[in-house]
Amino acid sequence: MINTDKVLHGFTDLKNLNVLGPIVLNQAKGIYVYDQDGKKYLDANSGLWNSVVGFDHPRMVETAKKQYEKFSGYHAFFWKNI
Repeated sequence: MINTDKVLHGFTDLKNLNVLGPIVLNQAKGIYVYDQDGKKYLDANSGLWNSVVGFDHPRMVETAKKQYEKFSGYHAFFWKNI
């Protein structure tokens, strides 16, 4: 479980966050994302430009798996480009 009292993203409406609390998303299928309570949301932002083919597109999943087997990620500090 994410420690949501330590996470703050751009575009956060602080007033509503304080009143309503956070929405913690933990899974996705196709064009929908789901929160930790199982509530379904249409992702009308396409994963904010990074999942425009849907969240479970077979070729994207396979490509991501292959990349993670080689190199799962790295920081971009100190002139490192990945």
